[in-house]
Amino acid sequence: MLTPGLAGGLVMFLANSLIAAFSMEAYLSFFVLGLSFIVGIVAFMDNKIKIIYRFALYIINSLIIFSMAFGTNSIG
Repeated sequence: MLTPGLAGGLVMFLANSLIAAFSMEAYLSFFVLGLSFIVGIVAFMDNKIKIIYRFALYIINSLIIFSMAFGTNSIG
C-alpha cells in the first residue's frame, strides 16, 4: 500500500496547494478526481497486456489513488 499512499499523498498535496492558491474550495473533490486520473495514466505504460485490461487497471488505479488522497486529507 506504499505506492497508492504516496500517489494519494502527492495528489492531495498538489490539489491543496492549487486550490488554496486559486481559492476554489468548492471544487476540491472534482479537482482531486481529475488529478487522480492524470496520475493513474501510468497503467497505460505497460504494452504487454491488452488495451481493455489496461483501461480497467487505469480506472481501478485512479479510484484507489482518489480514495487514498481523501484518506490522506482526513488524517491531516
